[in-house]
Amino acid sequence: MAKYECILTHTGTGEQVKVKSNDYFMHRQKIERQKERWARADEKRAVAGEKRRVAEMKAAKAEEAAERTGDAQEMIEAYSKILAATLTKNDRIDWEELKDKSQFHPYKPETPPLEADFFASVPKKSWVEVVLTFLRSKRERLEAEAREKYAKATAAYSQAEIQRKHSYEKEKAEYLAKQTEFNRSVDEMKSKFEASEPAAVEHYLNLVLERSEYPDGISLAHEIKYSPQSKSLSVATQLPTMDELPLVAEVKYVASKDEFQTKYLGKSESKQIYQDIVHQISIRTIHEILEAEYFGHVQRVEFSGYLQGTDPKTGNEARTTVLSIAVDRDNFIQFNLAKVQPAKCVESLGGGLAKNAYDFSSAQKAA
Repeated sequence: MAKYECILTHTGTGEQVKVKSNDYFMHRQKIERQKERWARADEKRAVAGEKRRVAEMKAAKAEEAAERTGDAQEMIEAYSKILAATLTKNDRIDWEELKDKSQFHPYKPETPPLEADFFASVPKKSWVEVVLTFLRSKRERLEAEAREKYAKATAAYSQAEIQRKHSYEKEKAEYLAKQTEFNRSVDEMKSKFEASEPAAVEHYLNLVLERSEYPDGISLAHEIKYSPQSKSLSVATQLPTMDELPLVAEVKYVASKDEFQTKYLGKSESKQIYQDIVHQISIRTIHEILEAEYFGHVQRVEFSGYLQGTDPKTGNEARTTVLSIAVDRDNFIQFNLAKVQPAKCVESLGGGLAKNAYDFSSAQKAA
């Protein structure tokens, strides 16, 4: 057996090494050499770990870039189906669905005082009290105090509960009164709409268009005017400017620069997609109006699409109409919208996207 012997344990890996020597100084040197070996191994592991971390980070970012590219391609695909997306839906509004039929929340009483809580510090009855009568007196006194406190707490709780229930009933009555009034206004609006009152027709059809869901990047605003004499509806729709649409071709992660680079579609392809989007919006808007207007009030729709943004010619905020079409109901309902080519359809209705539509930029981006 060696004169000097010990077991070293690596704090990180748990590895154990037995160090032996008959010479004290040699034993100390062996210990230091082992610690140095472990230190070099730790350093190598740290470097390897950092390399793995960087590699994993780069792989994750490359994967993120691929996902963002996929999302962009899906978005462009969604833009190509703006018209098709509405054809499988019934745009008519169910008046009953507009009503508020929610239930008022049920009453939840507060937790009443528990008798056991008041008697928790009262000692239990014991045979010892026969000998030590003062213990019985003390217990009886504590019991009386506990009963009194419990009775007061119960009375206070009951009184507070009466007030809480009263407040609840008042709040419930107010809620139901407002709900009834709101539902009555829905019935009134329905009656006015079916009676062809212009404000009601405009409100109903504006609600139809507001409920229409478009892909990201497309946010529309509508101005509607109805003429009961001519049974015509004019709708002016604010269209997105071309620079508001995320027309991304690809997102790449450049590892050497540790940055994402976004490549956008070329100008020619972007114009073609933008033109198709605007044409689809115009046809879809007319379709949703005529499908939702079930009483025959609207026999003609005049659509105009406009841009609100910075005019590149003047640099000033401007509003300009870039597309106008009009169509009679009897003519439009003959169209097979699932098969039309939007550009050809708009052209047949006497419309086409103005050339200056591509040059406008959103006011927000220009600022």
